[in-house]
Amino acid sequence: MAAFDIAQPHTHPAAAEEIWLQIKGTSLLFLGNRLLRQEAGEAFLVPPTNTVPHSSINPDGERQLWLFFGCRK
Repeated sequence: MAAFDIAQPHTHPAAAEEIWLQIKGTSLLFLGNRLLRQEAGEAFLVPPTNTVPHSSINPDGERQLWLFFGCRK
């Protein structure tokens, strides 16, 4: 993710699960009604409920890199 970018907050349909592992950089994670700091080596799970909006935010000029796992039924 480029510097100062934000992914559009969104949800996923039921039975769609995602895991995002931060590989490089530090980002802000918008998950549900929380704003969290995510460091390299940390991951988050988006539950398959269609009720948890989520987004990643690059708060500074540092480049970001993630590893994504997803499952859709």
